[in-house]
Amino acid sequence: MAQQRQRAKAAAAHESFLRHAHFRWLKAAVLVSLLVIAGFTATLMTADFRLRHTGSSWFGYASGTLGAGLIVWLALLGIRKRAMTDDTWLLKAWVSAHVYLGLSLIVIATLHSGLQFGWNIHTLAYALMMLVILSGVFGITVYAKIPPILSDNRGETTQKQMLEKIHALDGRLLTAPPPMPSARCWLPTRECPTDRRPPRWTRCRPC
Repeated sequence: MAQQRQRAKAAAAHESFLRHAHFRWLKAAVLVSLLVIAGFTATLMTADFRLRHTGSSWFGYASGTLGAGLIVWLALLGIRKRAMTDDTWLLKAWVSAHVYLGLSLIVIATLHSGLQFGWNIHTLAYALMMLVILSGVFGITVYAKIPPILSDNRGETTQKQMLEKIHALDGRLLTAPPPMPSARCWLPTRECPTDRRPPRWTRCRPC
């Protein structure tokens, strides 16, 4: 039983943030997106299915408040990464929510605009938000691929063994003499053993 618990803890420790808690935050993001789509559909039904600006409607206020709140919360990830906690709001859970709820902003902001775009400050803000989301998608790809590569390179070496190797290398670097290039290598030489004058410095011969 103890070994099974240890294996379960190890598997949980190596669980990807994208798969955290059986895709809990993916399900939450899908649910939020479906609710926003349902609200947008209800707004269309009251407008005889004619697309128009929805900012002044109940849906516009609700989706705008939701989107602005999500943007503020997503910006708090940098602060959360500096807070070390074990049980309450694991960083892995926070990152998982950051990814999926951030992607749900595509649906929220797009429907909040009423699909009305033009050469104005609102479309510029929407475009900048989409650029940030796309850069986040690239970051997710890198963040998800590099740890498995590092784990494969590490093999079966444990973290304790890796730290011991690093400590041993540090010790060797501290005790090893600095290399001297042959072009700058000089040796003191005396023509007479009893000569008290300062020795001459002779350039070393390259090996």
